[in-house]
Amino acid sequence: MKYIYPTFFLYFLLSFESYSQNSLPDSVGNLKNSKWVVQYDGRYSFINKNPTHFYGFLVGEIFQRKNLFSIGIYTNISPYKPYYQEQEIFDVALNTTVQEKSNFHINYLSFAYERTYFHRKRFYFNLPVEIGIGYGKAYLLQTSPISRVEKIIYSKYIPIQIGNEVEYKILDWLSARAQIGYRYSILNKVINKNFNVNYNGFYYSFGLRVYTFKLINKFILKKKTP
Repeated sequence: MKYIYPTFFLYFLLSFESYSQNSLPDSVGNLKNSKWVVQYDGRYSFINKNPTHFYGFLVGEIFQRKNLFSIGIYTNISPYKPYYQEQEIFDVALNTTVQEKSNFHINYLSFAYERTYFHRKRFYFNLPVEIGIGYGKAYLLQTSPISRVEKIIYSKYIPIQIGNEVEYKILDWLSARAQIGYRYSILNKVINKNFNVNYNGFYYSFGLRVYTFKLINKFILKKKTP
């Protein structure tokens, strides 16, 4: 999974290169039909014993006004509050109190298709379907007066999800979006047992979508037009 970040970066560069070659016609006015988007996502689980959160962004291209194909990268590592646990447990076998510290993170690459099935004025209703591939890494440290146990657990992570999304066009190049859906995840059972996390279930997400090259056209290319 170490190739996730280079793959995403290469995809973005190729996307930009493709756009540069195919979308610079004789008339700058044609650039108004650019289809590339960049989107920030915050994904949160509904009521759960240990709620799960994902943060990330995606880039994609819209075809025939209604079909968005995208690739994104996500992590559960929050820049504000990393996933970290510390607790005391009583070990009956050792007959002593054990101090337990743990942290856990997931990184994954997402491939998604989104279909706009209804559009009215500034509102768009979309149906996104997504499958991802990534990895999880768990670290567990248990210490007591008579023992020290350290574990590192790796696991593949494959999320599959479908949702329903509402998008509101704030500006020609910027929109706000909110989504609700269901996620099923393939994750090592040992991690679920030790960290009491559950990545299966209903989720909601929200974020901003930027129609990147419309933004470039409006503020940069348009100024260069003679």
